[in-house]
Amino acid sequence: MATLQDREFVSSFICNHNFRTFLKFILPDVWGKARVNQFKTEAEVIGYAQSISSKFGNEVDAFLKNQIASASEANTTRVRSSTLSFPRWLNSAGSVASPIIKLLSERGIQGFAENGLQGFKYLYKHYQEETQNNQQFLLLLNAALDLYHFVTGEKIAKESLLPYSLGYYLKESDTTEWQKHEWVYDNAYKFYQNLVEYHKVFTKRIDGESIGIVTLKGYIGSMARALKENASSLTDEQMKLIASHGVHAFVENNCEILKAIREAIQLKSKQGDLSVFVGNQYQSAIDKLLSFYGLDTIKSFPVNTELTAQHQEQLSQNQDKLYSYREVVELAYYIEKGLSETLLTIKDKVTLYAAKVILKTGWNSTPTLELDTDDLFFFNTPLHSSKTPALRLFKRRANYQTQWHKFEIKAEDLEKEGVLYGDVVEPVIFDIKAATRLTSIYRPSIENLSKRIFVFPKVNSIGEVKIQLLTASRFKTTIDRILTELGCDIVFNSQKIRKSGLNYIYRKVAKEFKWYQKAGKHSYETFLRHYLMQDNKDVAMTINRATKTMADYFVRDVTDKVIILQTPPEDGKKVPNGTCINSKDKSAVVAFESQNRKLLDQRDTNEHACADFNACLWCPFYRCVADALHVWKLLSYRDFVVADMENSAATFDSVTEQLENIEQLKNRVNEILTDIAKLNAQAVIDGKELLRTEGIHPHWKNTGLL
Repeated sequence: MATLQDREFVSSFICNHNFRTFLKFILPDVWGKARVNQFKTEAEVIGYAQSISSKFGNEVDAFLKNQIASASEANTTRVRSSTLSFPRWLNSAGSVASPIIKLLSERGIQGFAENGLQGFKYLYKHYQEETQNNQQFLLLLNAALDLYHFVTGEKIAKESLLPYSLGYYLKESDTTEWQKHEWVYDNAYKFYQNLVEYHKVFTKRIDGESIGIVTLKGYIGSMARALKENASSLTDEQMKLIASHGVHAFVENNCEILKAIREAIQLKSKQGDLSVFVGNQYQSAIDKLLSFYGLDTIKSFPVNTELTAQHQEQLSQNQDKLYSYREVVELAYYIEKGLSETLLTIKDKVTLYAAKVILKTGWNSTPTLELDTDDLFFFNTPLHSSKTPALRLFKRRANYQTQWHKFEIKAEDLEKEGVLYGDVVEPVIFDIKAATRLTSIYRPSIENLSKRIFVFPKVNSIGEVKIQLLTASRFKTTIDRILTELGCDIVFNSQKIRKSGLNYIYRKVAKEFKWYQKAGKHSYETFLRHYLMQDNKDVAMTINRATKTMADYFVRDVTDKVIILQTPPEDGKKVPNGTCINSKDKSAVVAFESQNRKLLDQRDTNEHACADFNACLWCPFYRCVADALHVWKLLSYRDFVVADMENSAATFDSVTEQLENIEQLKNRVNEILTDIAKLNAQAVIDGKELLRTEGIHPHWKNTGLL
């Protein structure tokens, strides 16, 4: 007990806040009187906040009501507890809270932000030093930050409270990234101040010497790491000199410190402990900092950046580390599986669409995620009736917009403007449009980002819905989580996708997946066995042929009524949708042959018959039979063929008209199924079961429309 009375001696061994409280209970004369939190009700806590100042009390009361209103009923108790944790602590902390209670009494929570966030920094320092990063204290610190956010509308990042943290605002994504330099701050304070000055100048510089924020972050990171990772090669006296004089110490005593650091970097690169590229970056970063202060550098102990034969071989091997065919199949399968889930959040769904686009095209993730609605447009082409889709992928900065009206567009102009078009863009038009429709109601408030496509809503800590951009880092974190939850063993990495994209594989996987999804066979192993069995097919065949006659088959004789029979007609010819009693009718044959002349010429056939199976449901010669097999055929047509048409319609112009025609097809099938049910309800039930267990009807598989 006598030892515990030696406060100065014992304090150095205390690493637990609860133990300090215990000492206050048993030795209050030495350690101070422990204050017990007597508040049991919400009203008592609000009353205590009012006793500090009426302004602070009103702020806490309004904040609590807001938090409870936006919380679910199950979380109300937890939300109330966390919201009131800050004023409760003020009451129980005693003398520790006195300095910040004074700030609250004068200005309310806004007083915490004065004098360079003085109040919040005091709390954060107490959290780090006195509570040993206690998580409970972190909750009340967050409650104080959320209260300030609620009252002022300004959000303070915890990282900004650290004395050794530098922030980098990324305009393209409206986010701030933080870089922590705790070691440099603790061991070379003046050198850290040099980094702060460099950061301050170049984050505001707009002249010809300005550099990008991401590049700046890399430079300062290399400056800090160059010193930290090579400090062991310096003496204690040299480190003290850097701590007091900063980068100026590097050139004292005939550049003694600079030489030692450059030599240490060179040695590590020679021994293989540091790559030649990183070593060169470190030396170059130090040179930049010296130049910033008008100090001369030296060229001794350079890192040789000439690649050895071994390095060349390593680079070559890395270039070959692309996804295998089977890995692409697995990624595509699980992306499609994810998109088929009905309970996905907007963030997860838009992430999967982005992954689908990147996997199909091989485009870099950052420009893909930065697409906005103005980047998608169409060109009129004189040789084709449809328009050519185009997309601006690589945009110039500073809100640059192409002034198309000022010059005659040529192919080289498109390339210069970063515009992709035609076959490069068509495979992903539907996916980009689907993402656009999904996020059309969510638009960031910042004007220059208001048309971004890949965005998502997020409820912040004070119950507000904020629209966030799907940045490259958020995309990476989210797609990794989604694929892991779905059971995928492959990590998504855009660097491993061939630059020409993998659309030809993805398209086939998506088609096969739909068949298996409809059949209820969701095992990837089962899917893969079937997929590999079918792999001898031409994987590059387009599914767009299914929409070839969508705008054309109405030119022939049509009927509003479909004749449904109890038994198949004797003179009928089987077609995928049912039975045709006159496949050689003149009007139908002429319409079909006019649209397929090249195909018929290649086959050199003398037989003149209609094979336009999309037109059957409007044809007066079409007959449907009220049995399970014909229901199976109709369901296969609606859920597979028409579904493919719908997915492909976005690659054509007059998309609205195409989708209207597709909707008519689906409605037509539903009407026929309703009529069949009136004659034979069991046939519809049995037909649905056949689709579920067997998948698409074989007649539709063999038409070439899928």
